[in-house]
Amino acid sequence: MSVSIPVHGKETPSKPYTTSYWGSFIEEAEHLCHNDEIKQIYAKRKKTIERVFANAKEKQGM
Repeated sequence: MSVSIPVHGKETPSKPYTTSYWGSFIEEAEHLCHNDEIKQIYAKRKKTIERVFANAKEKQGM
């Protein structure tokens, strides 16, 4: 789903400037990536969950 947003200089009659419905959520996720608390949580995730999938992929042929 896209929403037409008039932005000066970006919208033309033949090609309107559109943004994704999820744009605000994507911006929030990008903002959280730079939060120190979230970085610590993500670091723990990389050590545990991704290792499990890597082991399964290697040992089980996933």
